[in-house]
Amino acid sequence: LRLSSNDFSGPTPTELGNLVAMHYVMHLHENGLTGHIPTELGKLTDLNIDLIMCENALTGPIPTELGNLEKLENYFELYSNGLEDAIPSQLGNLIALTSSFQLYANSLCDDLPNAVAVLDNRVENYVVTEENSIGTVCGWIYDYRFSDTSADADLESIAGSTETTRLDFNAQVAAYGSGTIPTEFGLLTGATYLGLRSNQFSGSIPTEFGLLTGVTEVTLKYNKLDNTIPTELGSLTNLDDELKLDTNKLSGTLPSEIGRLSLLAEA
Repeated sequence: LRLSSNDFSGPTPTELGNLVAMHYVMHLHENGLTGHIPTELGKLTDLNIDLIMCENALTGPIPTELGNLEKLENYFELYSNGLEDAIPSQLGNLIALTSSFQLYANSLCDDLPNAVAVLDNRVENYVVTEENSIGTVCGWIYDYRFSDTSADADLESIAGSTETTRLDFNAQVAAYGSGTIPTEFGLLTGATYLGLRSNQFSGSIPTEFGLLTGVTEVTLKYNKLDNTIPTELGSLTNLDDELKLDTNKLSGTLPSEIGRLSLLAEA
């Protein structure tokens, strides 16, 4: 199936997973496809040459089911999209792959699974970490609500970590965070960047953000935050790049404490 280098848009049809008799290649690269990669593509277990979906506008996590494509020999390429979350260890099952494994230029994060790292030993063109955030804490994606019990567990795992320097939960294409912003973020005292742009967060800006005295850039724009700007933000005296709070529902008076941010270049 060769549909590359056109102007197709919209989501990838889940029905492509019904093409279970297909061998050789699925070429969908260099289009304008959006949305998630269908998990149903994991049913194409006889596909034995290429799966190429790079240079689109795909979002969401890489489906673990793609690890079922164990017969792929040449190309597995998902680079230059908006894919997020951790790289699934199941991709290490692509043991027949020899030519190309490329995931760069996405928003992938967390540690690189050992099962995937060892592919570098036998794949000629192996490019994963460039323009990703490998080694950083992953954000919550796609309508993940912080009031969920599972979210509390995730917060517990990162709260208070002085090793976390970049809190990047910016949504590039579609909003994926909702609910109130966890106050526990204020415990991440090693952070130098805080990005929660383009989500659906509501409620107040946590006063605990004033504890993040090492941050040099904060962007909370394009949310539904309301109430006043907390005076505690005046403690972020290392801000020397940006403080972006626009396109929310903030109200009240502007705190005079903002005047302490004397290093600020853009607000």
